[in-house]
Amino acid sequence: MPTISVDYMFLGSEQDEERAAPIVAMVAHGTRMKSSRVAPRKGPVPRTVDLTAQDIKSWGIRQFVFKSDQEPSIFALKAKIVEALGSEFTIVPETSAVGESESNGTVEIGRAHV
Repeated sequence: MPTISVDYMFLGSEQDEERAAPIVAMVAHGTRMKSSRVAPRKGPVPRTVDLTAQDIKSWGIRQFVFKSDQEPSIFALKAKIVEALGSEFTIVPETSAVGESESNGTVEIGRAHV
């Protein structure tokens, strides 16, 4: 089953993170499919949920593992995306272990290409 990873990124340095708008980055492992969406804030903002769900629909992947880290805001966003996609999708949620962003590595690398 394919895996889609999702995470937040920011433009600029770590010090800019508090002032910068978050960007939701998604990568479909083993494909060239990536997306990024600027969000007004972290968490399940309705517009962000809708846009990221549309991206997944456009990729044509109906069954996938949905991977992220355990950050509460990305976890909440991911839950709303799953809800927005509905029952026509088979989604297996997965989270990386606490403190192990390396296990979410594809999206970490993908962020460099967005």
